Amino acid sequence: MNSPNFLKLVFMNTKELLKNNKEEVHKFNQQIVPKVFIITVLTLFIPIISAIFRESMRQNVPAYVLTMVTLLGLLGLSKIPKLKPYPLVFVYIFGLVVFALFLYLSIVKFPTRPAGSILTFFVVVPLLFIDHSFRINLYAFGMFVVHMILSFVFKGVSLGSVDLINTFTSVILGMLIGRLFLITRLKQFETEKQLKIERETDFLTQLYNRRKLYMDLNRLDQTGYQEVGTLIIDLDHFKEFNDLYGHLTGDRCLQEFGKLLQSVSKANSVKFYRLGGEEFVGITLNMSKEEIMQLAEEIRMSVKALNIAEKNLTLSIGISIIPIKKDQSVDYYLEGPDKALYKAKELGRDKIELWD
Repeated sequence: MNSPNFLKLVFMNTKELLKNNKEEVHKFNQQIVPKVFIITVLTLFIPIISAIFRESMRQNVPAYVLTMVTLLGLLGLSKIPKLKPYPLVFVYIFGLVVFALFLYLSIVKFPTRPAGSILTFFVVVPLLFIDHSFRINLYAFGMFVVHMILSFVFKGVSLGSVDLINTFTSVILGMLIGRLFLITRLKQFETEKQLKIERETDFLTQLYNRRKLYMDLNRLDQTGYQEVGTLIIDLDHFKEFNDLYGHLTGDRCLQEFGKLLQSVSKANSVKFYRLGGEEFVGITLNMSKEEIMQLAEEIRMSVKALNIAEKNLTLSIGISIIPIKKDQSVDYYLEGPDKALYKAKELGRDKIELWD
């Protein structure tokens, strides 16, 4: 990476990236909390075990044990449901607890030595979690100032100056590497999100695809709702339309209908999917029977206004409203509206039928 690109990356505005990936960032921080706490606690066992064989280290054991107990206590608190949504609070407290340990070792236990472990702390901490850079940097700089004041007071000017140079270098290094890690992670989230959209979106209509439909139906029992309204929509005589006007016009028709369903989705609590060909599915969890029937009628009337190739399109819709049950197959949710759709076609198409 050349210098201009490196500087461009370092000074890149990440505000929009953080906003767009808010859920991913929160999930990452929630997952990292227990890992960081457990790894740190296990690491603290090393000097405690070493103290068995080295008498000079035994005087530090109480500090290590106190830190371990504090971290385990914080880990327990982080598991409380009401506190679980605030992983950043625990990460920042974690940093303060570990910083207190290293500060104790650097200032109290080894006042005649230059700072050691605390230098690693300043490099590593910005890499552990995701937050706004200014907040992480302010956090690190605050601890740096505290360390330097105590270092000059208790170690003297000579050792304090050495600590100043070494610690300042570590802080700057931590900020730069942390910044690069932040941007890399956020861009990774963006890439993963885009790939997910591509996996779950129908290329032609930009609606959700069959894969996404099956995933959502299989997860209905996790939504907390009791009933689901399902619509299966079929464009009438679409094969003949394709044969008459050609596949390009047919594709344009599907695209325009996709846009229509997207606008309906934005105005109502319903998600639409392309099941395949000219068949589409709508799923709603919080609409009454009357509202669903009214929605279906709105779609039936709106499609006539599309006027693709100077031809008024019509469609048939089958609807079911059934209880959500655990461990049910996709067929359980699609069988009813499919039968209702078949009935609507038998009755002459351009109709809406409700399956009882």
